[in-house]
Amino acid sequence: APTAAPPAETAATTAATAAAAPAASKRTTKPAADRRSTTRTAATTERTPTEAPSPRAVCAGRTEFALYRCMQQQCDAKRWWSHPQCAQLRDADRRQ
Repeated sequence: APTAAPPAETAATTAATAAAAPAASKRTTKPAADRRSTTRTAATTERTPTEAPSPRAVCAGRTEFALYRCMQQQCDAKRWWSHPQCAQLRDADRRQ
């Protein structure tokens, strides 16, 4: 009888350990997507650009429509509302 008891205890202990192991590993490791986004965010914050001199500079590097849409969004902001580029954009939009 004493010989039969230890295997049952060992099986129960092994099952409990196996069930706890995946839960522990989930808490200690981040998914690959989280690691990539953290790295990308850190790299972005390291290269903090200086203050843009114009709304066009904020939107630089975009295709034509994306540039137009970005300029609209920037010019709607209080900061750029009175900028000459924004006034020109609003005049062009009214003429169309």
